[in-house]
Amino acid sequence: MTYHSAENEMYRNMLYRCEFKKLVGVLDKRLGGLNSDGAKVSCLVFKAAALFEMHRIADINGIVDELQSISTKNEAVQLDLENLVGRLAFFQGKFDVAREKFEFVLNRSADNLYFRARALLGLGNVMYMERHFTSVPPLLAVLEAIDLSAAPDLSITRSLLSGNYSWSAAKAYEKARHHFHTAMSAAHGTAWTYFVLRSLWGLAFVARQEGKVEELRSLLGILRACINPVECPFMAYTLNHEFKDDAFAIPTPIEFDDQRLQIKVRGAWHLFHEKPLIFRFLRLLSRNTDFLQKEDISRHLWEGEAYNPAVHDLRIYDLAKRSRSVIEAFDEQPVILLSGRSGYKLASKTQHCGAES
Repeated sequence: MTYHSAENEMYRNMLYRCEFKKLVGVLDKRLGGLNSDGAKVSCLVFKAAALFEMHRIADINGIVDELQSISTKNEAVQLDLENLVGRLAFFQGKFDVAREKFEFVLNRSADNLYFRARALLGLGNVMYMERHFTSVPPLLAVLEAIDLSAAPDLSITRSLLSGNYSWSAAKAYEKARHHFHTAMSAAHGTAWTYFVLRSLWGLAFVARQEGKVEELRSLLGILRACINPVECPFMAYTLNHEFKDDAFAIPTPIEFDDQRLQIKVRGAWHLFHEKPLIFRFLRLLSRNTDFLQKEDISRHLWEGEAYNPAVHDLRIYDLAKRSRSVIEAFDEQPVILLSGRSGYKLASKTQHCGAES
């Protein structure tokens, strides 16, 4: 991938400015007229990243299938392919596959600092997610020796990885703040909203670790105000999950019609005549801003039956599983079903409960 081409610069700006839907539309048109493997892989790199942020996992799997059909002898294109497959595996939590791909790129990119830096960042994030914290500082040390001034997104990603390691493993909170502020400052200069949000996210983790409640509340308030759940459903979902114990939720638009057993999501009605229990389950959760205990769920859904964890917990688990499969079919999955020790909840606070005539 030609990092500094005008075309890739346009895609990069759309991606990091959180214009995911727009980017996918532009790339789909571009991919329809491409014959070059290199250009095709480059477009798929950006498309996969945008689809991930839109939480369109099935479409990402389609990109993997498409990549597997590409056969090339071009070294740079091959490295792009391996790196992209590694990133997709990382997105999906397949860390063994991701590590293998990033190591392949690292071993083949001694003369290309751009590929080398991407592979090191990939490995660093894999080690961080797997909590192999002792492996992260050596990778960061190598990254610090690479001049990334010509690749600002990689430089910002390096700062974010350094910040995450500092607060979670080293417990060096002021150092973590420094890294996150560095990332945020660089992202602000290029109007890259995505990295600004990730930096604020990191600062929120630091505030929570230090028990700074007011600071945490302020940071979460900024994130809630800045994140558009329509454009960034995965980020909204992840934040709702990570901070579910901090009375935090990013509202998502949803409307219920109790009479007709249908749910309206961004103007489109979804019928639940054949899934009345799923409708009642989601409707019940929509009326609560906090997690609903399994005993309470059981009492509402199976009236007249005494709550028996051995029986009803399995029913609720199966119901939640089936409900998630329904939710995933919604366009861009704007509604998120969260589960935890306290029970279940929808990641939404403001829900419109009236039915249209």
